[in-house]
Amino acid sequence: GSIMECRGHSSNINSCLFLCPSLSSNKDTLNENVLVSCSNDSTVKIWKQDTGDCIISEYISGAGPISDLASPSSSLIACSSFQKVVHIWGLQTTLNNKHMLYLRAKY
Repeated sequence: GSIMECRGHSSNINSCLFLCPSLSSNKDTLNENVLVSCSNDSTVKIWKQDTGDCIISEYISGAGPISDLASPSSSLIACSSFQKVVHIWGLQTTLNNKHMLYLRAKY
């Protein structure tokens, strides 16, 4: 296999994780393999695993460096910051096959 680089963060990357499509019949959930990354540049980025293209880049205003990621499913992502905040994001695929990240909770 070949090595792929996903370029786009403007600072150090602190964490990444792989998400696979859900086996559920819910059409709103993720429908392809993606890589999620977070960085000191206050962004969470989502990349297509097959092409390396960035499909979502979410700047989290006021969060400071994003330090870690976790995901219990293909439709939820938690990220923590050095500002002592955890953001819970929902990830879904729209009817026109676009991916969307939306804030569900902030602790």
